[in-house]
Amino acid sequence: MLRPEKYLNLDNSVISISAQIIKYLRKSKNLSIPELINKLISLKGENVRENFLPALNLLYLIGKIDYIAKADLFKLIK
Repeated sequence: MLRPEKYLNLDNSVISISAQIIKYLRKSKNLSIPELINKLISLKGENVRENFLPALNLLYLIGKIDYIAKADLFKLIK
């Protein structure tokens, strides 16, 4: 379980990564997991991997993204 602490780097937090995922999906409409994670790593560094899946889960649970199983892509829900 991920727990916040006073030494948490806010650039690599679930909320920050989720916001960046939304920005990428607004530009590209549909992106796969490898495309998303590569873009995030190039922007924020390797530490993004730890919170990437929890960020995707958060966005899916609150209804901001949808998963297209046939194409293995994520799309933004407006």
